[in-house]
Amino acid sequence: TTIENPTEDTQSPAVNSRKKALEQYYSSEPQTTVAVNPLIAEYNWQVLKTTPIELPSDYNSDSLVLNIQINPKGKVTKVTVADSNIPDLVLEYAEKSIRKWRFQPPGDIGITENISKVFTIDIKT
Repeated sequence: TTIENPTEDTQSPAVNSRKKALEQYYSSEPQTTVAVNPLIAEYNWQVLKTTPIELPSDYNSDSLVLNIQINPKGKVTKVTVADSNIPDLVLEYAEKSIRKWRFQPPGDIGITENISKVFTIDIKT
């Protein structure tokens, strides 16, 4: 019987793939980019329905800067802060109201993915 010693060239495919992925990640060559749907630039973010935003009484600010994400049907799916100075409690209050908002459905012009935009919302006291 003979015992074969593995050589350095006989690495598992996972190791080779990982090596190639790391080399590609750290290489200075430009990588492929994700295509952006050109219809998104045409979407006008028309609000069809809003509800007043109720905030904690001790929150003093003239505006909120929030990132609002909607689905192709115009329903708000996610609200996140775009300004790190907004406290979590204020975001919770704002999100509760903004999730009831409805926008003109982006699907009407052929957008099939969720899209988002940063809004500055004025606070009226």
